[in-house]
Order: sequence, then C-alpha cells, then structure tokens
Amino acid sequence: KALDAGLLQPEPEPEPCPGRVDPAVEAALAAAPYDDGSIAATLFRQWPLVALVKLPGVGGGRGVVTTQAVTAGTVLMSETPFIPPPAAGWASAVGSASQAENDGPSESDTGEGWEPPPLHTAVVHLLLATGGIRRPEIRELHPQSLDPAVGCMTETQLERSWTEHAATVDALLQRYPCPPDRGSAAASVNNADAGSGDGSGPYNREEVLRCMLAVQFNAFGSGLYLALAMINHSCRPNASKFEPRSVKAEASSGSGKSEIVAVVDIPRGAEVTIHYANPITRSHRCRVELFQAQHQFTLPETSPFDTIDPLMDAKISPESAWVATASVERRLDILEPRMEAETGGTAHSLGCLEEARSCLEVVLAVLPPQHLVVIRSHLAVVRAAQAVIAANVRRRSTRKEHTEDERVAHVAAVSALRSCVAVDKSRYLPPTHHERATTASDMAALLGYLLSANPELLYRELATEGFGSFSLASRAEFAAKNRAEVLQALYE
Repeated sequence: KALDAGLLQPEPEPEPCPGRVDPAVEAALAAAPYDDGSIAATLFRQWPLVALVKLPGVGGGRGVVTTQAVTAGTVLMSETPFIPPPAAGWASAVGSASQAENDGPSESDTGEGWEPPPLHTAVVHLLLATGGIRRPEIRELHPQSLDPAVGCMTETQLERSWTEHAATVDALLQRYPCPPDRGSAAASVNNADAGSGDGSGPYNREEVLRCMLAVQFNAFGSGLYLALAMINHSCRPNASKFEPRSVKAEASSGSGKSEIVAVVDIPRGAEVTIHYANPITRSHRCRVELFQAQHQFTLPETSPFDTIDPLMDAKISPESAWVATASVERRLDILEPRMEAETGGTAHSLGCLEEARSCLEVVLAVLPPQHLVVIRSHLAVVRAAQAVIAANVRRRSTRKEHTEDERVAHVAAVSALRSCVAVDKSRYLPPTHHERATTASDMAALLGYLLSANPELLYRELATEGFGSFSLASRAEFAAKNRAEVLQALYE
C-alpha cells in the first residue's frame, strides 16, 4: 500500500534547479535580442523560446537562456550537425577520397585490423582532409582564439593543451600540410557536411590545435553542432538532448539531428543547461576528473545533489571507500557498452547480470544507498536482468513446471524489480524528468512479468517492498504504468 500510495501521490520532492535568472540577462532580453553578427546568433532567430546571450565567466562567455517561461517536455530548439560523427563520414571521406589525393590514410591504415583514431582526432582528420577546418562555424566554437589576452584560454590551459596535443598536431600537419584543391575528390566528398573552407594557404600549428580543442570541447557523439554547442553544462540540468521524435526517418538514417527539450518547468530568463558527461549517475569526483580531462574546466568542489541526499563526495570516508567506488565506475564503463551491444545469448546476458550485481554489492557496502554510483549500479542490474528475461521469453517452455532457465529469469526479474524500487525511492531526478518514466515503465513491466510467470516468488521475495499479494502487486503495476504514461505524454 505504501508503494502504491507513493506512486499515485508522490511525496514532496526537492525543488529542481531550473537555472539561474540573471537580472542583467532579463534586461537584455527586454531590450533586444543579442546579435553579434555571428552564424550562431543568426541560427537562434529561428527558435523563439531561447536566445543566445553573453555570460561572462561561464563556458566560452556565452550561454542560452529562455525568452519566456516553458514547461517540462517543451522542445526549445532543434539542430542538425554541420559535421557528422566520424562513423558517418570518416571511412568514406578520409579513407577513400582523401586517399585518392594521397593525403589520407594509406591502404594499410584502412585495411583489416585498422583501428580508427579517437573521436576528436578523427573529426579533425576529416576537417583537415576536406579543408573544413577553415569553415566559419569552426571558428565560432570555443575557444575562438588561443591568445590568452583575448580571454578564451588561460596561459595554464594553453600550456597544458600544447603538452597534450603537440605530437598529434605535428603528425596531422605532416599528413595534411595544406587544404586540398577546390576541385579535388577530397574537397568535394561530403561537401554539404564538412565542406572546404576559405583560404588555401598551408595549415599552421595554432589553427590545427585550436580546431582540435574546439572539437574536444564541443563535439557530441552525434556530431558537431554550432548552436547546441552554446548550451552550458550543469550537474543538475533543466534540459536534455534528444533525437527528435518528429523526424524518425532522419534519426534512423544517422543524421544526428537533435532536439533540446526542457525536463522541468523553466522560468523566463533562466539559463538552459544540459549534462555533458553521460551517464548522469557518475560520481561527482569522476565528473570532476572527466571535465578536467575533456573540457579543462573545474567543477565546483561540492556536489549539487547534496540538498537531495548525501551524495557529496567529501562526506564519504574512508578513502578506501573511494578506491572501491572508482573501481566500480571503471567496471561499469566497460559493462554498459557490453549491454548496449546486445550481442550473445543467455550466457552473455547472465554474465552481464552477475557483473552488475557484483558492482552493486561493492558500492552498497561503502556508499549511502542514495549515492549516484549506487543508483548507476541498480540501473545496470535492471538492464542486464531485462536481457536475461527477454532471452528466456523467446524460448519459453509450454510445460507447467518451470525450467531451470525460467527460474533463472524469474530470480533476475526479482533483482531488477528490487533495483527499480531503489531507484524510484532515490528521487535523484526531478519528478518530470523523462528517465523517471523509464523507471516506472520498467517497474510495471517487471511486475506484470512476475505476476504472470511466478507470482508466488514475487509475493515471497518482495513483500517488504509492498508486493506481498496479488491485490497489492497488481495495484502497484497499474499505478506504475499510469505514472509512466503521464510522464511520457509530456514528451510526445
């Protein structure tokens, strides 16, 4: 009953962080839209709900704010990348056309056993091979200049960048000393996406490094965007990046067109933010390291979640607890792509489930139950268990007695349902967030599966979670399904 009541009438939750409302920004919005003549500023004219503004001291000194109050589920802006991800353009553009010009990978580079370069370097390969490095869109991305006097980068950041990338810059310049001829195959390949920029003189070290940093700081897995790159990070974001539901054909073709959708109600004049480091359930300490490595940006020392639950990393002791937590995060970084790949049969799924359970056991022993890494481990258990159940359903026996595989699937469902309850109780996301709908939908599906396949096991193992009888479990299933549908309707 408690679970049922909690699903239908959630307890009051902490107010989500909608974004700051800056009086100066409010005044600027009331006067006139910000327009410095850049391509990015021009792009924002097509989206009436948001505007590009100057935000000194934040990101590249720019940010995106709302021009009016919006509700959760509102599409704020939509953009197609001007440079597609390497998977869509690298092999064909750099591996074939550029090779024909004798400035791309050799046959040995692209033959069997060839491994593509890291994402950011692969994009720069494509830009250099096609001349796209000199596109005006690239020049508008942060950092717009390497000169510390301009203010885009500090002396320390510039020194670090040269230390990390000097060898790669020199290797790229050796392969691509200058842009291809305008009429060459390399310049024409994927011209609509990468295109050749203006200027035909030789490349120089500074422009190659600046391009590498622009890609490193701004690229998404789905490509390089100009307007979306103006949106800054928050550990408690008020928006998410989606593939648009209205253009399924484009999404399935890999065009990478994306929508920015509000996940909470956002007031007028608040900065629109997204989360850069997926998954959102990484520990704060892990996020600090990731941002230093990729964005050369230092996150605040305290976790923004500490008003919700004890997720502030500084509160976790002893240090040995963090050694164990860091080990689990590395294991999850390997496990999650394995589960996404969905390769292998039951043995593969069971192996993933065993690893997810092991990760959960470790972090539950050293972290508070509502810590983000605990939540991440619970979610891994749910995903792995669902794969085990799906494999079992495909070859379900018609006999009345449960087979061993079916019993394994039933136990997996119990583990997943227990983890769903833990994730739902954690309230680590605002109540209108789309991922809350996923949790509720998973809970409803697992309850329905166990009520059909092995209700006795459900009542026995999860009585303390409120599923101790058919009445309680079926009511909880209905409530979870209803909650999922209400949340999903916000994003349709």
